[in-house]
This record gives sequence, structure tokens and C-alpha cells, in this order.
Amino acid sequence: MRATHLFTITTLIAAAVSLSSVARAEEPEELLELGYGHPGNNRLSVSGGMLEGERPWTPDGDVAVDPNVNPNPVPPTPVATPLVEPKEKYNRAVGWVTYEYYSFWDKTRFDTLVGTEFLVGAGYLTPEKADPERVIERSANWSKPHLKAEFAFDYAPIHWGGGLPGRLVFGLGAGAELGSYWQNEDGRTYPLVAGRAQLFPNQSFGIHLAYHWMPTCTGNYKVREHRYEATVALGSWQLGVHGTETRVLDASDTALMSRHLGGLIGYTF
Repeated sequence: MRATHLFTITTLIAAAVSLSSVARAEEPEELLELGYGHPGNNRLSVSGGMLEGERPWTPDGDVAVDPNVNPNPVPPTPVATPLVEPKEKYNRAVGWVTYEYYSFWDKTRFDTLVGTEFLVGAGYLTPEKADPERVIERSANWSKPHLKAEFAFDYAPIHWGGGLPGRLVFGLGAGAELGSYWQNEDGRTYPLVAGRAQLFPNQSFGIHLAYHWMPTCTGNYKVREHRYEATVALGSWQLGVHGTETRVLDASDTALMSRHLGGLIGYTF
């Protein structure tokens, strides 16, 4: 009986020591500073998808009317109150090519990580197809080519090693986009709040979740935007999905918004 008790106690002590060593284990030094994991800090990616939403009904003078559609479409009748603008649904295809740099350069005395992220991208948005379907004139303000740049300081208050290294990251920065949507004529600047969760099961596999929040922006309307991304890293390649929800804050009808959903393929180095 005593032998059994001694064996049980020894086993529990050994398990406790083992778990303690795993919990305190440092993540590999080569992973500490690498934003995207073992392949490196840089990512070149291509993404594409569809954007659809609701915007104010566009008067006749701003669009070229499809000859197969009623040449004088009648806007919906405002209901309940004159503050409610007539709306129409629209959609357009979206594609981006982006370069991103994401890295940690220092480990603080509190065992936290400090770093930065930087993004530049070029995109193309097809002309809007509205309801009823109409084609935007070439002289309209909703531009098709877009350029953007974003920068943020990152802080990882929690990171761990052991058998499943990972980190939680928060960031704060700003961005600018050159190119117009219906809610802004020429471009916009905006603050950014970022969050990331990453797991690195081994050197050839990783899981990356990212969130970026644009609380407001410059332009004709104040716009709030939420961006989501989920990717799986297979060696140097990343495959995933991303989505954006954009909501107009100060339009007379607060339901004006759009959603974008697409796929992403990236190469990290």
C-alpha cells in the first residue's frame, strides 16, 4: 500500500514539474521577432471578392442608364419621415495586391513584445451595379483604381512557448486610402485599432487571426469599418478568407452599409 502511495506521489510530482517546465518554456528565439512565423516578417498577398450594400438612390444625372431598363427610374417613396432617404442596393467586385511588414523588435522587462506593422496596397473595384442595374459613367466620382497605406505600433502582452507557441497582439495606428466610394469623393484618412491571435504548432504550420477597426474617417460621410482575416500558414504560403463590414454613421438613414467577403493567398518571407 505504501509502495502504491509512493508511486502515486512520485508520478504527481513528476507531472507537476513537467507541466511547470512547459509553461515557462521560452518560445524559439527565431520565432520571437518574426511576425508571420518561421518564414519571416514580410507577406505579399493577392485577394479578391465581392462588395455589396445599400447607398442613397442615385439621381438620373449621375449615371448612364442601361437601355434595357426603364430610362426614368422612379426612386422609392420616402416613408414615415422626410429624414429617410430613398436607397438602392449595389454590388461591385474588389481585388487587391498588398505588401505587409509585421515584426517585433524588442522584448521588454515585463516579458512583453513591442513591434510594428506596415501595409501598402493597390486595388481595383469594378463599376457599381445598382438596383435597377445601371452603369456608372466614366466621369463619375466613384473611382476604380485605389491605393492605400497603413501603419501601426504593436504590443504583445501575452506570448508563450512550449509545444504550441503563440501570442496575442494589440495595435494602434493610422491609414490613408486614395480612391473614392460613394461616401467620399477623393480619398480618406483614418485611425486604426488592431488585434491578432497566432498559433504556431510547428515550423511549417500556423494559424493567424487578425482584426482591424476603423472607428471613423475623413470624407463626405463618417464611416466605421470592421475588417476580419483568418489564414492558415503552410510553410511560406498562407491561404485564408477576409471580410469587411462598413457602416455610414452620419447618413440620415443609418442602415446605409456594405459588406465585403473574399479569399486571400499570400507568400511570406
